[in-house]
Amino acid sequence: MMNLIIGKKYNILGENAYYAGKCDSFCGQKCDCCGRELETGYLFYIPVLETTTYEETENGKFKDQIKIGNTCIKKLKIEEVM
Repeated sequence: MMNLIIGKKYNILGENAYYAGKCDSFCGQKCDCCGRELETGYLFYIPVLETTTYEETENGKFKDQIKIGNTCIKKLKIEEVM
């Protein structure tokens, strides 16, 4: 797995999304890969527009979030978006 950097944009599951860090407050939300319930995992924000900054997504300007568990994140091909 690549070393993800908070605030950088990556292509994950076919979407360009900002990495928002590791989160331990998912409390039963499902992994977007395998569907298992999560307690911890990796969080990505899909911005409303491609020009939306990471700071704007932190303030709620994202159209969806991607939640990936610890096992699934290791299996995914994640590419940095330039």
